[in-house]
Amino acid sequence: MSVTAKNGHGEPSLGPQTPIYSATDHKEARPLTARGEQLPAEYVDSSGYPRELGECIRYLASDVADEPTEMAFESGDGEIEICESHGRFTENYADERYASLMELDRGVMAEYSNPHTVMLSLTGTVRNEKGGWRCPVDHAVDLFESRAAVRQALRRALKDRRHETATVIGYHKNGYLHAHIGIWVEGSVSKADFRPAIDAHVRNSPIAKASHHSYEKAITVQSHPHSGRVEDYESGLGQYLGNDIIGIDGDVNELDDDAGLQAAVTVKAAGINMVSLPRGWRDRLGLENDADSDSEWSYIGVVDDDGNVVEADNDGDNGGADWVEPKELEDAVDPTSHLDEPPD
Repeated sequence: MSVTAKNGHGEPSLGPQTPIYSATDHKEARPLTARGEQLPAEYVDSSGYPRELGECIRYLASDVADEPTEMAFESGDGEIEICESHGRFTENYADERYASLMELDRGVMAEYSNPHTVMLSLTGTVRNEKGGWRCPVDHAVDLFESRAAVRQALRRALKDRRHETATVIGYHKNGYLHAHIGIWVEGSVSKADFRPAIDAHVRNSPIAKASHHSYEKAITVQSHPHSGRVEDYESGLGQYLGNDIIGIDGDVNELDDDAGLQAAVTVKAAGINMVSLPRGWRDRLGLENDADSDSEWSYIGVVDDDGNVVEADNDGDNGGADWVEPKELEDAVDPTSHLDEPPD
């Protein structure tokens, strides 16, 4: 697959200039953000403007290289542990997170006496006022603006119930992001219990529409009685969530579909955590931890080709990454006044 940026304003040879965009440009020609959302420095050109989606897709090769990186961690006792970590958007990385979700699922099914599973699906419109594609980072920021309100609604719904929650950020066929929240609950629950969480998303995300979040489709609830079960029973929730994780396999230039690449660029550019597992779930479910649970481990850097640890710069925000605010573009680039209309 080869993608060429429409305006090419990110090329150093062109020098400083103001990019010209239309609200209905081809998707790969859309700037990552029109309103100056903070981006990794590599996604901002030398003139201070956000780079285009197509250009950023070409830069993604380093993130999907399938060679594992050796990373160094240090315990509170000064012990150094070296482990391998695959690129964030590789199929191997997705497989690792998939395995954790499946372990969580099997652990809950074995531990709970009356387990129920719940899945919430959260999405948002991908079109601007002119019918063109939204700038992908602006879309992602708008989509997850409801996060705090949804969490609060879930806390109220679950109250003192024993439960575990995992969130996976996936993508539609058009490359834009959506979220699936998976919940394992001890005891009987119904769709009605989780309607407030869907309502919270619709009210607090400017791009969420009630017409796209019917309770029937946005909420799934299943019970899993113990009778007749096989050993290591799986509910199916972990598998569904795991299959939604971004995992790119092979040479990005040979892919026929750029949806996964667009999603990966958006996740990286917006600083989004793709997979969120509940803290301490292995301890709560009586499962063995991979690391010594009595020690606090912290990331200190990567291991170079000579076996030396190159320490990370952890003084700044975002794990030491260099983030900047690009110049804002005209409102006409990604007009969204239609989002100010009352929820449908």
